[in-house]
Amino acid sequence: MKVLLTTLNSKYIHLNLAIRLLYALNKHRGNVDWQEFTIKEKAEDIAARCMGYEVIAFSCYIWNITQTLAVARRIKALHPEVKILLGGPEVSYEYDDFIALPEVDFIIVGEGEIPFGLFMDHYPDVSKVPNLVYKAEEIVHFFPAQLNFDLENYAGVNPYIHDKPEDLFNKVCYIETSRGCPYKCEFCLASLDNKVRFLPIEDIKSNLLYLMEHGRVIKFLDRTFNVKKDFTIDIFQFILKHHRPGNIFQFEITADIVHPEIVAFILEHVPKDCSDLKLVFKRSIRKRICK
Repeated sequence: MKVLLTTLNSKYIHLNLAIRLLYALNKHRGNVDWQEFTIKEKAEDIAARCMGYEVIAFSCYIWNITQTLAVARRIKALHPEVKILLGGPEVSYEYDDFIALPEVDFIIVGEGEIPFGLFMDHYPDVSKVPNLVYKAEEIVHFFPAQLNFDLENYAGVNPYIHDKPEDLFNKVCYIETSRGCPYKCEFCLASLDNKVRFLPIEDIKSNLLYLMEHGRVIKFLDRTFNVKKDFTIDIFQFILKHHRPGNIFQFEITADIVHPEIVAFILEHVPKDCSDLKLVFKRSIRKRICK
């Protein structure tokens, strides 16, 4: 079985972290590749470049789901035997309408690392794969499970090591240091995972340094980057020590829980007139609707 991990980014400058992580965990199998497209490309062109695979797995978001389904329909029209697997936040929580579509064969619900690995191990018999929605003889099957991938398994993993280093400079590079959020904001899917889990700190710093050396814009995907005061200050210290001219860092900070020590650190250590370093605090004011 040959599998393609792919997605349609909103712009050419964006990179997808999810398919890179899944590739890093499964490349030892020798039958999985990854490739990115954009929503601006024609569905028939993308479909043509996805040929030669038995399963094509799409990472789905609010900005690409319409175009992704158009590509899936085109692939099925060209090669009906190809299986389409969807994953990502746009299909994880309201999957009924998506699995009913003739162009969709499988949907991974929630975190993809464990279900995708088991899918690779057991395909075509996927009956025992947890958190996988699939159709068999017009019947929809789903076996939900409480799964939390151990983020320590990302020790030694650099998701960007297979990109050409020179390509990273003109892209938005995403980095993940934690998953989950302790708050229950009704507008945010992160509220469904209230346990915050962190990746290994040495690997966070190693990968961050790699992106600082080869990239320019680095965006942290943590839902609330300042949830742990000591961790936040530690990363800020690392950035100030190793940043390079032109580096831009973007964080999602929740303003009403900013610890006074974080404020003091920024005021004391981040130069006000530093022209070669930009820290962008996205969502610096975030309304919380808590249950």
